[in-house]
Amino acid sequence: MDAFLAQFSGPMLIAVYFLFLILCGFGNPIPEDLTMISGGYFVYTGMMDPIVALAVSYIGVVSGDMILYFFGYRYGQKLLEHRWLSKLTPPERVAMIRHHFKKWGHWTIFFARFLPGLRSPTFILSGVMHVKFRRFALFDGLGSLVSVPLFVGLGYFFGNHIDALKHDVHAIRSILIVASISIIILYMIYLWYRSEKVENDTPELR
Repeated sequence: MDAFLAQFSGPMLIAVYFLFLILCGFGNPIPEDLTMISGGYFVYTGMMDPIVALAVSYIGVVSGDMILYFFGYRYGQKLLEHRWLSKLTPPERVAMIRHHFKKWGHWTIFFARFLPGLRSPTFILSGVMHVKFRRFALFDGLGSLVSVPLFVGLGYFFGNHIDALKHDVHAIRSILIVASISIIILYMIYLWYRSEKVENDTPELR
């Protein structure tokens, strides 16, 4: 893919790169994580400005997610049963995602950003379930704020080892998921501690 994108330069490279990110959301065989790493690699080689790469990557992945959400919202259950999506959203996968929504709530959208096999089905199902758009945009946006700088940054800082980096992308995702869950748990503990402290510091009314 790097060789293909390297044929372009300037605005054309940015446009094709953006298109690749949109297509990744629709099940493009090339994962969007690898595409963003390529974006970072082009920053490393001087073919793309870092701010432009980050902005285009963020807008590209979020736009693709929102397209899937609106398709699900508009067509509902019929979309899940369409033969074109039957492999992407088999009943067992849909059941798994619904279970995650019951367990994790809207955080399912956040974590789906780091799980290629569940990413697109989760965003479609969010629309089918009529998750409020502002909620979807919030949690998807938060997930993208983590994933986009990470993968673009990896492509930049390890540009001289780009092939090895892409080979280890699965391990990187796993580390990122564990780190994200740890941060959320610590934040929940902090909120609980703060609420307990406020309750203990509040004088009793006589």
